[in-house]
Amino acid sequence: MSGIALRACPMCGGREIDVLHRQALQQPAGSPLPSTYDVAACLACGFVYADTPATQQDYDRYYAVFSKYEDPAVASGSGIGAFEAGRFEETAAAIASRLSTATRILDIGCAGGGLLTALQRRGFTSLCGVDGAPGCAASVRGLGFEAHCLPLSRLQELKDSGPFDGIVLSHVLEHVADLHPLMATVAALAAPNGRIYLETPDAARYADYPYVPFYFFDSEHINHFDPRQLAALGTRFGLVEEAVGERTLEVAQGKYYPAAWAWLRKNDAPTGTRAEAHTGLGEAVRRYVARCHAMPASPVLQRLALAGTPVIVWGAGSFAQRMFGLGALDACRIVAIADRDRNKQGLQFAGRTIEAPEVALPRHPEAAILILAAVHGAAIAQEVRTLSRDARIEMLDGSPQGSAEGQNTQ
Repeated sequence: MSGIALRACPMCGGREIDVLHRQALQQPAGSPLPSTYDVAACLACGFVYADTPATQQDYDRYYAVFSKYEDPAVASGSGIGAFEAGRFEETAAAIASRLSTATRILDIGCAGGGLLTALQRRGFTSLCGVDGAPGCAASVRGLGFEAHCLPLSRLQELKDSGPFDGIVLSHVLEHVADLHPLMATVAALAAPNGRIYLETPDAARYADYPYVPFYFFDSEHINHFDPRQLAALGTRFGLVEEAVGERTLEVAQGKYYPAAWAWLRKNDAPTGTRAEAHTGLGEAVRRYVARCHAMPASPVLQRLALAGTPVIVWGAGSFAQRMFGLGALDACRIVAIADRDRNKQGLQFAGRTIEAPEVALPRHPEAAILILAAVHGAAIAQEVRTLSRDARIEMLDGSPQGSAEGQNTQ
């Protein structure tokens, strides 16, 4: 379905779009982000993005107040978990292959400092991080690194800390409403012949990793790149393509995540090259949407609803936002919502206050625990068993087949 976008294409500024999917999301109370948006393909350049009415300032506020990256016990970006630590080691190795350890490096969206730590282990000594979440910046400073708490819209304030020989935006660009101002600032912060490493989810391969339906569409991921589109973005700002490619990240045992990457170099004499149009990304995302629609419905929710079983929902992240937004849990008798993330605890979500698991589970010993986690469900199930050995655990399986399977640990 064609239409006129609310949000201009972040790649080329076009307004004419082909709507691929409408995504509904239950937001926590007070969130500045919308409860629905369209996933759209730009008819002018083929880029795929969320046609969201939220502004960059809305996203800046969201990451400052509602950030899920501040609690190192559960957040990505800290490098604590084995799989994430492995990912950061691979990224650090890629950076070390193109930059000497004496170069000054800026990690934009540094979260808990996992990549900076991996770079330090490889001998890099001039490292700087920036993040919009105060807790993340404080954690990184606590590790001994230079760190700044700045929203992306104020990144130019780092000019006195630069220039930087290497700038890293790893899994950042998909979160940005205003790509052009950010990339212009990145180019300005880069030293002459400085290198920029970009990495995002690879939307060209979403259909190969469906997990749960519409896993790749959430409140935060509002731009969908493939390797060629990453490079094309850089060319608009005098950044010369050095290499592009893809990698596959193991995010949990047997679960993988597609990523696209590009190495760019600052060119003091911009060529004026513009993004190449239509890499086929729209059709790739359309295939993903079709596959999600074809995934079988879960019998777990129907069984819980018909039996009137009291349910504690464990998880108030993207999976839960999609499920509540779609009304999939409306017929269930939900008695509590629990989440391990301390930054979520106390927020109002779907008409309930998010609680710590240690609070919610003892109050409802008769309840089934419905785990809403697309990737880390097995790890959460193990934690449930440590809190309540006889707990009844139900999971909406995040396997590639999209099957759902209930577990009873009694």
